[in-house]
Amino acid sequence: MRRWLLLAFLLTVCLHVTHGQSVYSIQHDASWEMRYADARKTDYYTNMVLKQLGLAYLKIPEHTSFIFHYNYGASVSFQQGNLLDISVSLTPSFCSGDIKVRDFDLQKLLFPALCSFRLAVIHPYKGEVFSSVHENVRLFDLMLGYSPASFPDSLWMAGSRVEVEFKGFHYDEESFKRIENELFAIRDYDAAATLCDTLEKKIRVARVSLHTPQEAFGIYVFASKSNYLLSEAAQTQTVIVPGDDPRKLLGKVSVVNYQFQDLTKFLIDEGSGHELAGNVYLNMASAYGKALSDALKLSQKVDYYSSPFYYRLYSNSTTVSQMWSAMRGIRLFTQKRGLPTLNLALLSRRIMDEYLRLADNLMSEARYAEAVDMLTSAERFCAVNPTAERTEQLTATLMQARSGLTASYIRIVQKALDNNLPSLADKYLAEAMQLTAKYNNLSTSDSAGFAG
Repeated sequence: MRRWLLLAFLLTVCLHVTHGQSVYSIQHDASWEMRYADARKTDYYTNMVLKQLGLAYLKIPEHTSFIFHYNYGASVSFQQGNLLDISVSLTPSFCSGDIKVRDFDLQKLLFPALCSFRLAVIHPYKGEVFSSVHENVRLFDLMLGYSPASFPDSLWMAGSRVEVEFKGFHYDEESFKRIENELFAIRDYDAAATLCDTLEKKIRVARVSLHTPQEAFGIYVFASKSNYLLSEAAQTQTVIVPGDDPRKLLGKVSVVNYQFQDLTKFLIDEGSGHELAGNVYLNMASAYGKALSDALKLSQKVDYYSSPFYYRLYSNSTTVSQMWSAMRGIRLFTQKRGLPTLNLALLSRRIMDEYLRLADNLMSEARYAEAVDMLTSAERFCAVNPTAERTEQLTATLMQARSGLTASYIRIVQKALDNNLPSLADKYLAEAMQLTAKYNNLSTSDSAGFAG
């Protein structure tokens, strides 16, 4: 009896010793070039990453690329029964190529999310005796160690080997969104640092000059919108931004905010040496419109990578607190000079007229995207201003601008296809479908037929 117990014990020990014991292992360094694919619907999210990188580098996606370097290993170990288990591991090393944007290093974010590979067991005499293909395996799983396949131990002998052939590395929606958000944050950070310098110069010039009340109002509007946008940018914190603050944005914003407060006090107290003259409401509305036009011109002077940040100067930089600050400033200005209180509801109506006039001018030049942004800003102005009312004319004009924008996208898509530029056509078609869905309350799939 004791002999049988001893035999069972020894057998159990042997099984535990052999189970998981490695009989073969390899370790290699390798790399993979991440490059834009021309074929439509091929590696969609990888193409999207390359498009965003190309935009940041101010070049087309086809000329944008980087190399993903990694180390991978494979091992063969015993399993229970007559099976051998293949394990694959991968460790990302670094990326090289187009990986730095405006002093920010993106390489750790650019590590792919997924990969596809083929395993093969090569017999020293019979050649390939086993293979398996694995698609869309998460790199995170490979970093922990991943056992994708097993094969009979009869196929293995001394001199056998395992080959791992990587078929591709790519991204999923989550990893693309993460990279896209970081690139947007870097773009806004860099543009905000430049806007800080621009605003500081404008404030310095305005601070030492006398202005008409209308000029003072226009200067205040532009500075207020700029200061709000800069404060938003300074509060942005992502994985990369602001990092070690390479352009010293945080310090610049603090200085500019102080200068803006000082400028506001100067304009109210002593910056205007003239009395109100002419049609006050038309003149002040005209000054407001000029501030919007100045913001629009500024957005056109910068490169197309930075321009989306500057668009927000006139499209998305009006808040309730800003509106109340402006109203308080106007009241203080009139009180200090013994002037009658301005009718803020009438002033708001005249400002709305300016929004519509600017939008009409933009549409007459087929600049529908800017017209939509301008009219969206007018909507926001109404939303945060208790003295303003959204009119039917604003609604109708905004619908006209949106229709014109969608139609212009369709023309660009057709032109890109006619000139054999599929990547450009895909880009604008996707944007057109998003706009169609947004403006017509359709799903993206439903809007495909309308947009096409």
